[in-house]
Amino acid sequence: MPIFGLGKKKDAAGHPRRVLGDGDRLAAALIQSAQAQNWTEIHGTLTRLSGRDQSAVAGKLCAHEATRPWLLKLAEEDPEDYVGRLVVGTCTIEDAWQARSSLKAQHVSRDQFARFHELLRVAEDRLYEAAVLAPEAVAPWHYLLMSGRGLEVGIDIIERRFESVTNRCPDHYEAHFQMLQALCRKWAGSHERMHAFARESMAGPHWSTLAPLVPIAHLERFLDMGGGEPGRAYLARPEVLAEIQEAADLTLGQPGHADARSPYSTANIFAMAFSLARSWESARSAFEATDWVVTRFPWMYLNGRDPKAPYAKFRDFAVRLG
Repeated sequence: MPIFGLGKKKDAAGHPRRVLGDGDRLAAALIQSAQAQNWTEIHGTLTRLSGRDQSAVAGKLCAHEATRPWLLKLAEEDPEDYVGRLVVGTCTIEDAWQARSSLKAQHVSRDQFARFHELLRVAEDRLYEAAVLAPEAVAPWHYLLMSGRGLEVGIDIIERRFESVTNRCPDHYEAHFQMLQALCRKWAGSHERMHAFARESMAGPHWSTLAPLVPIAHLERFLDMGGGEPGRAYLARPEVLAEIQEAADLTLGQPGHADARSPYSTANIFAMAFSLARSWESARSAFEATDWVVTRFPWMYLNGRDPKAPYAKFRDFAVRLG
């Protein structure tokens, strides 16, 4: 029985919804500034931010596809502007992954890979320029983890980039997430290294921030198994489910667990993990903690075009069976 979500149960008829910036109000405000083509406001806000906040907000801003062409054009104008270099690098990474598509490597064409790598090399140049302009900043190194993974620069270089983040900001969740991705078997690692990294992160001093890496690692294992019944059977193993439950208790079970930069992300991760494991009572508690807000990650693993669809399906199961 979960020890989180012990408050009054929410209205089961609440409609799943997406919100701008996945619930990050500052990111949502900057996306609106981009829609209004207000570079002054964007530049001023990103300049005032630092550490993980700057990384997270810049990423959500640049993930908004409709405004990326304008951001890229404007931010490229001043080669001595740190914020401009960061925005161009981050937007270019988004364009690179879009060019590659979310398909497995065997289904990506040679031309797609060529464009993917071309854009990532441009992104790396801009991010290194940003790192030189602001040596204390962590955001360029965080995004160099993403570009480096796509360029397959090797795990040693990825680890050095990760250390460049954590030496400045030890609890940088997004950088830990990128390091976990690099340690997946589909990239440069193995199941053993991926799970060890997630467990060590949860056992460390920043457990309240990093514990969601544990269910993410198990979801990656689920995907590596091809999903379906074999993957669900894996997630339902008692030792796997116990580990996911422990991570949930350390996050959703703690007062004030919600993060200003990603207030609904953690609950969505656990909602998907518990649902796939058919642990419906825990799934229901996790869904209630989402306040019916759907984040793109991790549901895009099940439906990249419409993350709300799998969320709604499993939420209904959890409400009925939990």
